[in-house]
Amino acid sequence: VEDTSGSEGFLTFLALLGQVIDLKGWQGFSGGLDVSDEQLTGEKAIYRKTGTIEESEIIYHVTPWLPQSSYDEGNNLERKRHFGNDTVVIIYSESLYAFEMGTLLSRQIQVVLFVKFINRIQKFQVHVYSKRPGLFVEENPFYLDPQKDGAKLSKLITDLERQCYNNPPLIEKL
Repeated sequence: VEDTSGSEGFLTFLALLGQVIDLKGWQGFSGGLDVSDEQLTGEKAIYRKTGTIEESEIIYHVTPWLPQSSYDEGNNLERKRHFGNDTVVIIYSESLYAFEMGTLLSRQIQVVLFVKFINRIQKFQVHVYSKRPGLFVEENPFYLDPQKDGAKLSKLITDLERQCYNNPPLIEKL
């Protein structure tokens, strides 16, 4: 939650997710991001409109692009509010450490896609973690081609979101 930029691999992954948009004056789906002149949630985001039969819009809360709060002494509460209120979260990592689902304390987050770029095969490796075992994907981990698998990833994210809202504990909120 501390990073404010991104590596070349991270930016390549963002391009796979969708297009960079300016939030100021944005007319499409905003996902709770501020599109007013104040831009309290940053200046840009990633947006994708899926081309499926049930067309949907996705906007990604890119944590490094959310402004850091000067008033909360490094706790980044505004960033955590957006990140912690998402149902499906993507974590891009360039470290050698594995991910542990228990490190996320949010009740809203149900699924985490943990992404690493594998240099020797030039693909993104994606592990899917869920609070509910047995849900969501057939193949885990799976690999994405940075040049052509953006639509595949968007469909997966949309499907995961729908599955989350059709199962406890989120179905009880509807």
